[in-house]
Amino acid sequence: MKASGTTIGRQRGSMGNKDKAAGTAGLTEGAAAKKEPEGKEPNVKASTASAEGVGPEDQDRDFSYTQNREISWLRFDDRVLDEAFDESVPLFERLKFCSIFESNLNEWFMDALRPREEDEAMDLYCGAGTFTLPLARRASFVSAVESYGPAVRDLRRNLESAGLGNVDAVGGDAGREFPDTDADLIVVDPPRAGLAEDVVRRLSDQPARAIAYVSCDPATLARDLARFVDGGSFRPALVTPVDLFPQTFHVENVTLLVRS
Repeated sequence: MKASGTTIGRQRGSMGNKDKAAGTAGLTEGAAAKKEPEGKEPNVKASTASAEGVGPEDQDRDFSYTQNREISWLRFDDRVLDEAFDESVPLFERLKFCSIFESNLNEWFMDALRPREEDEAMDLYCGAGTFTLPLARRASFVSAVESYGPAVRDLRRNLESAGLGNVDAVGGDAGREFPDTDADLIVVDPPRAGLAEDVVRRLSDQPARAIAYVSCDPATLARDLARFVDGGSFRPALVTPVDLFPQTFHVENVTLLVRS
């Protein structure tokens, strides 16, 4: 539903016959016309959220439903392990976030990566911080990159709510905003398109002891794993498929890569 420029309101009362004849628009029974501000519908707040990154409109949004001329949004709270999360989800997208799955996946990640207090971690395509927050509680520092504007805002809000100050939350493309750091542990959770070839190369140049890769497309995962192997720095040690969307062809795969 798109915001309309038409004034939405309700007028109460009746027009007298003389007013009708004279063509006046007043209400003769003393009931004032009740109108909402121009361009808005009752109980709907306008949003200028951008999908391109974080801009001047970066501010707290304390409502559960909002809309603009392009996208309608659903906002909800969730909990993964001991972390509370805010999520902003486009209504037209499949609702991927599932607290049980994410909790189990976080346990898998922590067991596989075994972060240490002195570790520096990197979380690319980090979303609202599903893996960022647990890593930040176990490692010394986390560099987190996410290109989706609303998710970046949620990430910063979640970090503030959790009282975590050891995360550098960056809004932007993972390739262009690749952290200038030497990571001990890396987590990547890209969209179905997978990792850009340049991102694979830059990850392969990292001194990290392990990379955890969450994939929602087996074909692009296979391509990216082959690129890692060709790079000579990392090899897949464990691949675990997760049937997150039963009775569909979609399957999530979580992969642990270790140094070759």
